Amino acid sequence: MEEKASSELVIHIDGKNIQVPEKLLTGDQLLEIAGLPPKDYDVYLVYEGGKKHLVDSREAIEVQRGMNFAVAHKP
Repeated sequence: MEEKASSELVIHIDGKNIQVPEKLLTGDQLLEIAGLPPKDYDVYLVYEGGKKHLVDSREAIEVQRGMNFAVAHKP
């Protein structure tokens, strides 16, 4: 009964494994999936080596399995 589609995408937001429904997500959508209010938080794509990219609320990111994101309160 265990069905795992090969298209299943799991990403990491602040260390939590989160299954995402689609490949193209905006910054706001990433925060909503993580259960955080987009008006209060920023989301960053974290590259290997620690470099971070701020994902704009309307910027669409092509999500790939295993991507790491971090969140922070907006200033």
